[in-house]
Amino acid sequence: MITLNSISHTYPGESEAALRDISLTLGDATVTALVGPNGSGKTTLMQILGGLMVPTSGSIAIDGSQASGDDLLTGSIIASSARDFDNLSSQSLVTYARLRPTWDEQLFAHYTQRFDLTVNRKFVRKLSGGQAAILSASIALASGAPLTLLDEIQAPLDVPTRYALYEEILALAGGVHGRKAPPATLPHLLAHGLRTRKGRRRRHRLEEG
Repeated sequence: MITLNSISHTYPGESEAALRDISLTLGDATVTALVGPNGSGKTTLMQILGGLMVPTSGSIAIDGSQASGDDLLTGSIIASSARDFDNLSSQSLVTYARLRPTWDEQLFAHYTQRFDLTVNRKFVRKLSGGQAAILSASIALASGAPLTLLDEIQAPLDVPTRYALYEEILALAGGVHGRKAPPATLPHLLAHGLRTRKGRRRRHRLEEG
């Protein structure tokens, strides 16, 4: 369980807070969607959860123990539709991801088949926006990280691929793919823009500031 306690963040040089007094709990093996208008702090909150940014105030606890930035960084993976890895090959990205002890090769093979992914020495910059996004999402989901953060990963996807990805996210959270990890280590899936339906899925709305 991940608990956020009164998280606030103001960027250097800014007078308005990007986040103000955010408190919420992410249960084990759940999918949580962050929704809200542009500028409401969704990406900022994800970067804090991923250990990429230290909040101005507040704290985060994992299973009741306060988490450091290093705890969050090593216990999470972030995938977005940004072209951050254009100068790397898909093969390099997957090779790096395989270093995680929780990496699931069989699950990644399933994604490569469903989404027609090719892992080779071709630079990611030569892929379309949708191809690069689904590659990033597949790597993130197969990583087995305790916390998987998807920041608008669906934005460049065509509608059929987008809904196929939603199916795979919910299948993973529901244990359809047969992960045998104990409940405390089943993945949390926090997605910006994910449409949620019934089941162990939650939606949190952030208002601007």
